[in-house]
Amino acid sequence: RQCCIWESNHVVRLYSHSNMELVNEFQAPHSIVTAENQAHRKTLFLSTSARTLMEYDVVANHVILRKSAQMPEIQTSLTYSEEFETLFGGSISGDLSFIDPKTLVSKLTVSGHDKTITAVQPLESMGMVATASLDATVRIFDVVTSQWRNTLRGHKKGVSEVTLSSDYHLIFSAGLDRECLVWNPFVTNLVARLQGHQSPLIAVDVVPGTPQLLTADAQGYVKLWDIRSFSCIQTFQTAGSRSLVGISTSKEDKNLVSISAFDMCLFSCSVQANPTLTDEHPITCTLFNERAGSFLVISGRNCKVFDAKFGKLIKIFRNIMPHEITVACLDQRRRRFVLGDHHGNICIFNYNNGALMTTLTPHEAEVTGLSFIAHDS
Repeated sequence: RQCCIWESNHVVRLYSHSNMELVNEFQAPHSIVTAENQAHRKTLFLSTSARTLMEYDVVANHVILRKSAQMPEIQTSLTYSEEFETLFGGSISGDLSFIDPKTLVSKLTVSGHDKTITAVQPLESMGMVATASLDATVRIFDVVTSQWRNTLRGHKKGVSEVTLSSDYHLIFSAGLDRECLVWNPFVTNLVARLQGHQSPLIAVDVVPGTPQLLTADAQGYVKLWDIRSFSCIQTFQTAGSRSLVGISTSKEDKNLVSISAFDMCLFSCSVQANPTLTDEHPITCTLFNERAGSFLVISGRNCKVFDAKFGKLIKIFRNIMPHEITVACLDQRRRRFVLGDHHGNICIFNYNNGALMTTLTPHEAEVTGLSFIAHDS
Protein backbone atom coordinates (compact mmCIF):
# COMPACT_ATOMS: atom_id res chain seq x y z
CA ARG A 1 0.00 0.00 0.00
CA GLN A 2 1.29 3.47 -0.87
CA CYS A 3 0.38 7.09 -0.15
CA CYS A 4 0.40 9.56 -3.02
CA ILE A 5 1.31 13.17 -2.20
CA TRP A 6 1.35 16.01 -4.71
CA GLU A 7 2.50 19.61 -4.33
CA SER A 8 1.81 22.95 -5.98
CA ASN A 9 5.07 22.73 -7.93
CA HIS A 10 3.76 19.63 -9.82
CA VAL A 11 5.97 17.24 -7.81
CA VAL A 12 4.34 13.86 -7.06
CA ARG A 13 5.73 11.60 -4.33
CA LEU A 14 4.79 8.03 -3.42
CA TYR A 15 5.43 6.83 0.13
CA SER A 16 5.21 3.38 1.71
CA HIS A 17 2.13 3.16 3.93
CA SER A 18 3.91 0.94 6.47
CA ASN A 19 6.97 3.09 7.26
CA MET A 20 6.50 6.32 5.23
CA GLU A 21 9.71 5.77 3.24
CA LEU A 22 9.86 7.58 -0.10
CA VAL A 23 9.27 5.04 -2.89
CA ASN A 24 9.03 7.22 -6.01
CA GLU A 25 9.17 10.88 -7.01
CA PHE A 26 8.51 12.54 -10.36
CA GLN A 27 7.39 15.80 -11.99
CA ALA A 28 3.92 16.07 -13.52
CA PRO A 29 3.36 18.40 -16.51
CA HIS A 30 0.54 20.36 -14.85
CA SER A 31 -0.87 21.14 -11.41
CA ILE A 32 -2.47 18.06 -9.85
CA VAL A 33 -6.12 18.28 -8.81
CA THR A 34 -6.63 14.72 -7.58
CA ALA A 35 -5.08 11.26 -7.87
CA GLU A 36 -6.03 7.59 -7.63
CA ASN A 37 -3.19 5.26 -6.69
CA GLN A 38 -3.65 1.54 -7.35
CA ALA A 39 -0.45 0.16 -5.81
CA HIS A 40 -1.41 -3.51 -6.29
CA ARG A 41 -1.87 -2.83 -10.02
CA LYS A 42 1.23 -0.60 -10.06
CA THR A 43 -0.90 2.11 -11.65
CA LEU A 44 -1.38 5.77 -10.81
CA PHE A 45 -4.11 7.99 -12.30
CA LEU A 46 -3.72 11.78 -12.17
CA SER A 47 -6.19 14.55 -12.96
CA THR A 48 -4.71 17.99 -13.68
CA SER A 49 -5.87 21.58 -13.81
CA ALA A 50 -5.40 21.47 -17.62
CA ARG A 51 -8.30 18.94 -17.86
CA THR A 52 -5.79 16.17 -18.59
CA LEU A 53 -6.26 12.63 -17.28
CA MET A 54 -3.02 10.63 -17.15
CA GLU A 55 -2.14 7.02 -16.34
CA TYR A 56 1.33 6.12 -15.05
CA ASP A 57 3.02 2.75 -14.61
CA VAL A 58 4.81 2.60 -11.27
CA VAL A 59 7.52 -0.06 -11.50
CA ALA A 60 10.35 -0.30 -8.95
CA ASN A 61 12.05 3.11 -8.98
CA HIS A 62 10.62 4.17 -12.33
CA VAL A 63 7.41 6.01 -13.15
CA ILE A 64 6.39 5.83 -16.83
CA LEU A 65 3.54 7.73 -18.48
CA ARG A 66 1.44 5.11 -20.24
CA LYS A 67 -1.27 7.30 -21.75
CA SER A 68 -3.13 10.57 -21.34
CA ALA A 69 -6.46 11.98 -22.50
CA GLN A 70 -8.13 15.35 -22.57
CA MET A 71 -11.33 15.50 -20.54
CA PRO A 72 -14.23 17.90 -21.20
CA GLU A 73 -13.98 19.14 -17.59
CA ILE A 74 -11.57 19.07 -14.67
CA GLN A 75 -12.01 15.84 -12.72
CA THR A 76 -12.00 16.72 -9.01
CA SER A 77 -12.41 13.14 -7.78
CA LEU A 78 -11.10 9.81 -9.12
CA THR A 79 -11.87 6.32 -7.81
CA TYR A 80 -11.11 2.99 -9.48
CA SER A 81 -13.40 -0.05 -9.01
CA GLU A 82 -12.14 -3.59 -9.69
CA GLU A 83 -15.69 -4.95 -9.57
CA PHE A 84 -17.04 -2.50 -12.16
CA GLU A 85 -13.71 -2.36 -14.08
CA THR A 86 -14.26 1.38 -14.26
CA LEU A 87 -12.47 4.56 -13.25
CA PHE A 88 -15.13 6.87 -11.79
CA GLY A 89 -14.58 10.59 -12.16
CA GLY A 90 -16.45 13.44 -10.51
CA SER A 91 -16.19 16.79 -12.26
CA ILE A 92 -15.95 20.38 -11.16
CA SER A 93 -19.48 21.06 -12.48
CA GLY A 94 -21.07 18.05 -10.72
CA ASP A 95 -21.09 15.40 -13.49
CA LEU A 96 -20.27 11.73 -12.85
CA SER A 97 -18.20 9.96 -15.54
CA PHE A 98 -17.64 6.26 -16.12
CA ILE A 99 -14.14 6.13 -17.64
CA ASP A 100 -12.65 3.09 -19.38
CA PRO A 101 -9.25 2.59 -17.66
CA LYS A 102 -7.83 0.96 -20.80
CA THR A 103 -8.46 3.97 -23.05
CA LEU A 104 -9.22 6.82 -20.58
CA VAL A 105 -12.35 7.50 -22.65
CA SER A 106 -15.63 8.21 -20.86
CA LYS A 107 -18.20 5.45 -21.47
CA LEU A 108 -21.01 7.38 -19.79
CA THR A 109 -21.39 10.84 -18.26
CA VAL A 110 -24.43 11.81 -16.20
CA SER A 111 -25.43 15.10 -14.60
CA GLY A 112 -26.09 14.71 -10.90
CA HIS A 113 -25.03 17.60 -8.69
CA ASP A 114 -25.36 21.38 -8.84
CA LYS A 115 -21.80 21.93 -7.61
CA THR A 116 -18.41 20.20 -7.61
CA ILE A 117 -18.24 16.48 -6.82
CA THR A 118 -15.74 16.02 -3.98
CA ALA A 119 -15.77 12.21 -3.65
CA VAL A 120 -16.96 9.09 -5.45
CA GLN A 121 -17.44 5.81 -3.54
CA PRO A 122 -18.32 2.58 -5.41
CA LEU A 123 -20.82 0.41 -3.53
CA GLU A 124 -19.73 -2.70 -5.37
CA SER A 125 -21.73 -5.34 -3.49
CA MET A 126 -24.88 -3.27 -4.03
CA GLY A 127 -24.33 -2.44 -7.70
CA MET A 128 -24.32 1.30 -6.95
CA VAL A 129 -22.07 4.35 -6.67
CA ALA A 130 -22.26 7.12 -4.06
CA THR A 131 -21.18 10.68 -4.84
CA ALA A 132 -20.58 13.61 -2.46
CA SER A 133 -20.75 17.25 -3.50
CA LEU A 134 -20.36 20.82 -2.35
CA ASP A 135 -24.12 21.18 -2.96
CA ALA A 136 -24.60 19.52 0.50
CA THR A 137 -26.02 16.25 -0.88
CA VAL A 138 -24.96 12.64 -1.31
CA ARG A 139 -26.46 10.89 -4.33
CA ILE A 140 -26.75 7.18 -5.11
CA PHE A 141 -26.41 6.04 -8.73
CA ASP A 142 -27.65 2.59 -9.79
CA VAL A 143 -25.07 1.10 -12.16
CA VAL A 144 -27.45 -1.59 -13.43
CA THR A 145 -30.26 0.76 -14.48
CA SER A 146 -27.98 3.77 -15.17
CA GLN A 147 -30.33 5.96 -13.14
CA TRP A 148 -30.00 8.07 -9.99
CA ARG A 149 -31.64 6.11 -7.19
CA ASN A 150 -31.60 8.31 -4.07
CA THR A 151 -30.64 11.80 -2.98
CA LEU A 152 -29.53 11.96 0.67
CA ARG A 153 -30.16 15.35 2.27
CA GLY A 154 -29.10 16.26 5.80
CA HIS A 155 -25.92 18.30 5.59
CA LYS A 156 -26.20 22.07 6.01
CA LYS A 157 -23.02 22.74 4.02
CA GLY A 158 -20.93 20.96 1.41
CA VAL A 159 -19.90 17.31 1.76
CA SER A 160 -16.15 16.72 1.63
CA GLU A 161 -15.93 12.91 1.67
CA VAL A 162 -18.02 9.73 1.58
CA THR A 163 -17.03 6.17 2.47
CA LEU A 164 -18.58 2.72 2.84
CA SER A 165 -18.65 0.07 5.56
CA SER A 166 -19.25 -3.09 3.53
CA ASP A 167 -19.60 -5.17 6.72
CA TYR A 168 -22.45 -3.03 8.07
CA HIS A 169 -23.93 -1.85 4.72
CA LEU A 170 -23.74 1.79 5.78
CA ILE A 171 -22.23 4.86 4.14
CA PHE A 172 -20.73 7.81 6.01
CA SER A 173 -20.50 11.38 4.73
CA ALA A 174 -18.17 14.04 6.19
CA GLY A 175 -19.50 17.58 6.02
CA LEU A 176 -18.14 21.09 6.18
CA ASP A 177 -20.87 21.59 8.79
CA ARG A 178 -18.64 19.63 11.25
CA GLU A 179 -20.91 16.56 11.28
CA CYS A 180 -20.55 13.03 9.96
CA LEU A 181 -23.86 11.58 8.81
CA VAL A 182 -24.71 7.88 8.65
CA TRP A 183 -26.91 6.57 5.83
CA ASN A 184 -28.54 3.41 4.56
CA PRO A 185 -27.99 3.71 0.79
CA PHE A 186 -31.33 2.05 0.02
CA VAL A 187 -33.45 4.67 1.80
CA THR A 188 -33.35 8.46 2.18
CA ASN A 189 -33.89 8.60 5.94
CA LEU A 190 -30.89 9.56 8.05
CA VAL A 191 -29.60 6.79 10.35
CA ALA A 192 -27.46 8.86 12.76
CA ARG A 193 -25.45 12.06 13.24
CA LEU A 194 -21.92 11.82 14.63
CA GLN A 195 -21.17 15.13 16.35
CA GLY A 196 -18.24 16.46 18.35
CA HIS A 197 -15.82 18.09 15.92
CA GLN A 198 -15.27 21.85 16.20
CA SER A 199 -14.01 22.39 12.64
CA PRO A 200 -15.14 21.35 9.15
CA LEU A 201 -14.56 17.66 8.43
CA ILE A 202 -12.09 16.96 5.64
CA ALA A 203 -12.00 13.13 5.74
CA VAL A 204 -13.87 10.01 6.84
CA ASP A 205 -12.61 6.44 6.53
CA VAL A 206 -13.55 2.99 7.79
CA VAL A 207 -10.69 1.06 9.40
CA PRO A 208 -10.58 -2.09 7.21
CA GLY A 209 -11.66 -5.31 8.89
CA THR A 210 -12.94 -3.59 12.03
CA PRO A 211 -16.19 -1.98 13.26
CA GLN A 212 -14.35 1.35 13.56
CA LEU A 213 -14.67 4.66 11.76
CA LEU A 214 -12.24 7.59 11.59
CA THR A 215 -13.26 11.22 11.09
CA ALA A 216 -10.78 14.09 10.75
CA ASP A 217 -11.26 17.86 10.81
CA ALA A 218 -9.29 20.80 9.42
CA GLN A 219 -7.70 21.58 12.81
CA GLY A 220 -6.01 18.18 12.88
CA TYR A 221 -8.31 16.41 15.33
CA VAL A 222 -9.17 12.78 14.59
CA LYS A 223 -12.00 10.86 16.23
CA LEU A 224 -12.40 7.08 16.35
CA TRP A 225 -16.00 5.80 16.39
CA ASP A 226 -17.62 2.43 17.06
CA ILE A 227 -19.95 1.78 14.11
CA ARG A 228 -22.08 -0.63 16.15
CA SER A 229 -23.09 1.99 18.73
CA PHE A 230 -22.17 5.23 16.87
CA SER A 231 -20.18 6.27 19.95
CA CYS A 232 -16.83 8.08 20.02
CA ILE A 233 -14.17 5.94 21.70
CA GLN A 234 -11.03 8.05 21.13
CA THR A 235 -9.98 11.59 20.15
CA PHE A 236 -6.43 12.67 19.33
CA GLN A 237 -4.59 15.42 17.44
CA THR A 238 -2.08 14.78 14.67
CA ALA A 239 1.29 16.19 15.75
CA GLY A 240 -0.10 19.64 16.56
CA SER A 241 -0.92 20.39 12.94
CA ARG A 242 -3.84 22.74 12.32
CA SER A 243 -3.99 22.33 8.56
CA LEU A 244 -4.90 18.70 7.99
CA VAL A 245 -5.74 17.87 4.36
CA GLY A 246 -6.34 14.11 4.45
CA ILE A 247 -6.03 10.73 6.15
CA SER A 248 -5.44 7.24 4.83
CA THR A 249 -5.75 3.75 6.35
CA SER A 250 -4.35 0.41 5.26
CA LYS A 251 -6.12 -2.96 5.30
CA GLU A 252 -2.86 -4.85 5.70
CA ASP A 253 -1.44 -3.17 8.81
CA LYS A 254 -4.35 -0.88 9.81
CA ASN A 255 -1.92 2.04 10.06
CA LEU A 256 -3.27 5.57 9.89
CA VAL A 257 -1.44 8.23 7.89
CA SER A 258 -2.39 11.88 8.41
CA ILE A 259 -1.30 14.45 5.83
CA SER A 260 -1.12 18.20 6.43
CA ALA A 261 0.33 21.13 4.55
CA PHE A 262 3.54 20.81 6.59
CA ASP A 263 4.03 17.20 7.65
CA MET A 264 2.90 13.57 7.57
CA CYS A 265 2.33 11.41 10.62
CA LEU A 266 2.12 7.62 10.86
CA PHE A 267 -0.06 6.14 13.62
CA SER A 268 0.19 2.43 14.33
CA CYS A 269 -2.68 0.43 15.78
CA SER A 270 -2.14 -1.18 19.16
CA VAL A 271 -0.61 -4.64 18.92
CA GLN A 272 -1.79 -7.16 21.49
CA ALA A 273 1.03 -7.96 23.89
CA ASN A 274 0.02 -11.56 24.56
CA PRO A 275 -2.39 -13.30 22.14
CA THR A 276 -3.10 -16.00 24.76
CA LEU A 277 -4.53 -13.40 27.13
CA THR A 278 -5.96 -10.68 24.90
CA ASP A 279 -7.79 -10.37 21.60
CA GLU A 280 -7.73 -8.00 18.65
CA HIS A 281 -11.46 -7.25 18.90
CA PRO A 282 -13.61 -6.10 21.85
CA ILE A 283 -15.10 -8.83 24.05
CA THR A 284 -18.75 -9.38 23.06
CA CYS A 285 -19.68 -11.66 25.99
CA THR A 286 -18.28 -14.19 28.46
CA LEU A 287 -20.06 -17.41 29.54
CA PHE A 288 -19.11 -19.55 32.56
CA ASN A 289 -19.45 -23.31 32.11
CA GLU A 290 -19.54 -24.66 35.67
CA ARG A 291 -19.54 -28.29 34.52
CA ALA A 292 -16.45 -27.90 32.36
CA GLY A 293 -14.82 -25.49 34.78
CA SER A 294 -14.05 -22.98 32.03
CA PHE A 295 -15.00 -19.64 30.53
CA LEU A 296 -16.14 -19.21 26.92
CA VAL A 297 -15.02 -15.76 25.70
CA ILE A 298 -16.54 -14.32 22.50
CA SER A 299 -14.68 -11.72 20.43
CA GLY A 300 -15.20 -10.79 16.79
CA ARG A 301 -15.76 -14.08 14.94
CA ASN A 302 -13.66 -16.08 17.42
CA CYS A 303 -14.29 -18.08 20.59
CA LYS A 304 -11.67 -18.81 23.26
CA VAL A 305 -11.98 -21.26 26.15
CA PHE A 306 -10.06 -20.43 29.35
CA ASP A 307 -9.50 -22.67 32.37
CA ALA A 308 -11.49 -21.11 35.24
CA LYS A 309 -9.01 -22.22 37.94
CA PHE A 310 -5.69 -21.25 36.37
CA GLY A 311 -6.75 -18.73 33.71
CA LYS A 312 -4.91 -20.67 31.01
CA LEU A 313 -6.08 -20.56 27.39
CA ILE A 314 -7.27 -24.07 26.49
CA LYS A 315 -8.79 -23.78 23.01
CA ILE A 316 -9.35 -21.26 20.22
CA PHE A 317 -12.16 -21.59 17.66
CA ARG A 318 -11.22 -19.08 14.96
CA ASN A 319 -13.70 -17.58 12.45
CA ILE A 320 -16.35 -19.90 13.77
CA MET A 321 -19.18 -17.70 12.40
CA PRO A 322 -19.43 -16.05 8.96
CA HIS A 323 -19.90 -12.59 10.51
CA GLU A 324 -19.19 -10.82 13.79
CA ILE A 325 -20.76 -12.62 16.76
CA THR A 326 -23.29 -10.53 18.69
CA VAL A 327 -24.78 -12.96 21.27
CA ALA A 328 -24.12 -16.39 22.78
CA CYS A 329 -25.62 -18.87 25.26
CA LEU A 330 -25.06 -22.40 26.60
CA ASP A 331 -27.50 -25.31 26.52
CA GLN A 332 -28.91 -26.76 29.76
CA ARG A 333 -26.32 -29.59 29.88
CA ARG A 334 -23.42 -27.22 29.11
CA ARG A 335 -22.24 -29.46 26.25
CA ARG A 336 -23.18 -27.09 23.44
CA PHE A 337 -23.07 -23.35 22.85
CA VAL A 338 -25.25 -21.26 20.55
CA LEU A 339 -24.02 -18.20 18.62
CA GLY A 340 -25.86 -15.43 16.77
CA ASP A 341 -24.12 -12.95 14.47
CA HIS A 342 -24.55 -9.49 13.00
CA HIS A 343 -26.23 -10.79 9.82
CA GLY A 344 -28.85 -12.90 11.61
CA ASN A 345 -27.21 -16.35 11.48
CA ILE A 346 -27.71 -18.78 14.39
CA CYS A 347 -25.50 -21.87 14.84
CA ILE A 348 -25.05 -24.55 17.52
CA PHE A 349 -21.55 -25.90 18.28
CA ASN A 350 -19.98 -28.67 20.34
CA TYR A 351 -18.38 -27.16 23.46
CA ASN A 352 -15.44 -29.59 23.53
CA ASN A 353 -14.17 -29.25 19.97
CA GLY A 354 -16.09 -26.36 18.40
CA ALA A 355 -17.63 -28.58 15.73
CA LEU A 356 -20.73 -27.20 14.01
CA MET A 357 -23.75 -29.31 15.00
CA THR A 358 -26.78 -27.42 13.66
CA THR A 359 -27.59 -24.30 11.68
CA LEU A 360 -30.97 -22.73 12.49
CA THR A 361 -33.21 -20.61 10.26
CA PRO A 362 -31.55 -17.18 10.18
CA HIS A 363 -33.12 -13.83 11.02
CA GLU A 364 -33.18 -11.00 8.49
CA ALA A 365 -31.12 -8.73 10.74
CA GLU A 366 -28.70 -8.80 13.68
CA VAL A 367 -29.40 -11.34 16.46
CA THR A 368 -29.69 -9.37 19.72
CA GLY A 369 -30.72 -12.09 22.20
CA LEU A 370 -30.50 -15.85 22.74
CA SER A 371 -31.93 -18.13 25.42
CA PHE A 372 -31.80 -21.94 25.47
CA ILE A 373 -35.05 -23.55 26.72
CA ALA A 374 -35.07 -27.30 27.45
CA HIS A 375 -37.89 -29.45 26.09
CA ASP A 376 -39.08 -30.39 29.56
CA SER A 377 -39.28 -26.76 30.73
